[in-house]
Amino acid sequence: MDASLEPLKLSQLIERQLEILSALLVLAQQQSGCLGVDDVEVLLSMLARKQPLLAELLELQSQLRPYRDVAPEQRTWQSAAQRESCQQIAEACAHTHQEILRLETSTLSELEQHRNAIAAQLQDGRDATLASTAYSAESMLDECSFDLTNS
Repeated sequence: MDASLEPLKLSQLIERQLEILSALLVLAQQQSGCLGVDDVEVLLSMLARKQPLLAELLELQSQLRPYRDVAPEQRTWQSAAQRESCQQIAEACAHTHQEILRLETSTLSELEQHRNAIAAQLQDGRDATLASTAYSAESMLDECSFDLTNS
């Protein structure tokens, strides 16, 4: 790879990474806002929109891997401003990534609580059905019994 193009290519890759992370952040925020809606279709739609972004982000990470092996001071930048700009974008990527992780963790926790509440409701329904069945069976036994005493 041409040493003069290397920093430019790195800047382009990091800029694209920020674009993808920003799009994922918007989706994570929307997903978090949809939790109370109880609409599985909406959540599945958001997951479907995330998938190609995540795939592109993984591809981008593999393209960035060779740059991680080179010390920043070994790169020949056209200017200090270009280097600083790239560094700021990389920091924005890190911040955006942390925010996505925070939102996803929070969303996962809320989904787990929602799932547990639904499971408890289902269990309550099963318990009520069992109790009702037991009372019905007892009442049927009372109605079907014969008085076998000598009266």
